Amino acid sequence: AVDCFWVGRMGDTLALAGQGAANQLFNSLFFLLSFLPTVTAPLVASTYAAGDIEGARDRVCDSLFVASLIGTSFTALLVWAPSVVLQIVLSPEAPAAQCAARYLKLRSLSLLPALVSAVGFAAFRGCLEVTTPLAVSAASNTVNAILDPLLIFKARIGLGGAAIATAISEACACVAYLVLLLRRRLLTWARFCRPSLASMVPLLKVPPQDANQPTHS
Repeated sequence: AVDCFWVGRMGDTLALAGQGAANQLFNSLFFLLSFLPTVTAPLVASTYAAGDIEGARDRVCDSLFVASLIGTSFTALLVWAPSVVLQIVLSPEAPAAQCAARYLKLRSLSLLPALVSAVGFAAFRGCLEVTTPLAVSAASNTVNAILDPLLIFKARIGLGGAAIATAISEACACVAYLVLLLRRRLLTWARFCRPSLASMVPLLKVPPQDANQPTHS
């Protein structure tokens, strides 16, 4: 929303159209890839509630490792071939295709930190801590709101400035979550660098539905 507001003030309709198309594709891709928080939160909650800090740490570290693999792979794809991926939502002959490709290429740099932040949010949620993620989100969005006009107009980067501002704000949130997880002993670099395949299997499974719970069509 912040990017759309400042890009709209550029007075360039092609830039606004390109940003909208690229942003929609990025958000849809992130929605598909960010399944880890849904699984991480209950896994962390079950171990943390039992007083098993080491178990909670293992769940968080494994989730971060999987998020890093997914984020790195898809970031490389979007950086290497943004125009190809954009064909899902935008014709290559569209007037805004070039603007959309430029924005998506730079915006894709925020995919990995965004996935890491989502896991960090889920970890704190599993520990019943909701004020910390709120503070991180507010801070990162403030950074984005400040950097957008500076990079777009002052630095004269234009549409690319909006994407860079978003990537920087996501990186700030990512670093904040990592530091906070380290302080809470929910993350250690030694455990992160030695992932367990057996413990990562539950992260890739859909939890079975309780037969007593109602289904939704």
